[in-house]
Amino acid sequence: MDRDRKISDLVDIVIHLIQENQDLKKQIAIRNKEARIDFLTGLGNKRHQQEEVARLHSLALGGHLKGSIVCVCSIDVDNMKGINDSQGHDAGDARLIEVAETIRKNIRSTDVAARTGGDEFTIVALFDEETEFKSFKRRVTEELMKIETSIGFSSHRINMDFNFNELFKTSDQHMYAGRRKGDNNMKAGGQ
Repeated sequence: MDRDRKISDLVDIVIHLIQENQDLKKQIAIRNKEARIDFLTGLGNKRHQQEEVARLHSLALGGHLKGSIVCVCSIDVDNMKGINDSQGHDAGDARLIEVAETIRKNIRSTDVAARTGGDEFTIVALFDEETEFKSFKRRVTEELMKIETSIGFSSHRINMDFNFNELFKTSDQHMYAGRRKGDNNMKAGGQ
């Protein structure tokens, strides 16, 4: 009897440990997801963007995306400091949420959207055809201009000299060039 009792106790302990392990794995998965999501807007954060870009870059280097057009869109909310100073941070947060919702409504599930800084967002999207890219650019620009943003685009057809860092840099430069022209401007470029 004593031996059976010990075996039964050990089985109970093992079952308990297995259940705890499964619970911990679920909690880790939730925390990992939370670590990649911007808590205010619900979009990905910079970490999420970097991981997705690394995944896309790996696919591109493997030849899986050859010939696709990759687009980077940089977005800056105009006059964010003025909104926060004159209307309060709740109004500023509401503007950020509005921008995130506008982005979410105008991208596909395969596109990568992220809040990458205080009032800055990015979208990374792939297209098979130039017409798809132009349609995307027009739609995103029209919708985001309604809520006072500066936008920059850069694009490149994926080939062996393709470089994500250059696309991000060019997109940012175009966004800031549009911003220097005055609030609510867009500049695009690409190859």
